[in-house]
Amino acid sequence: RIVLVTDGYVYVFRDYPFHIPGARLAMYERGPGLVRIGSDRPGWFSRVIRRGQLTFSDGTIVYHAPIWIRRAQYIAGEGNVRTLPVAPSSQSAAVAGAGGGQWAADPTGRHHHRWWDGQAWTHHVSTNGVLGTDPM
Repeated sequence: RIVLVTDGYVYVFRDYPFHIPGARLAMYERGPGLVRIGSDRPGWFSRVIRRGQLTFSDGTIVYHAPIWIRRAQYIAGEGNVRTLPVAPSSQSAAVAGAGGGQWAADPTGRHHHRWWDGQAWTHHVSTNGVLGTDPM
């Protein structure tokens, strides 16, 4: 299987020789609880051999050889972080601003707060009270 992680989704494709992607088998919106790494099987052998196993929320399993464990860890880490921009709720707003804009919890999880201008998330961010920009 070939697993691709994009800004908003994780895709699983059938693979052909030379890492050519085939038919799309699954598409998942990134978010908490999407994918876990490792095996539930007891015993040291399963823990070693299946440590690159990715299990998605719908039960789909993708195996990575133990030598590619860093790739599997990356997919599990990034797949469980929501990155699609979502309008802030009134409960998540940290400080209300003028003109419909407000500081709100960063939906990407990369910073503490991100500026919502009333229509879209901007590149203005705040982490530990320090203002900055994020190229997104």
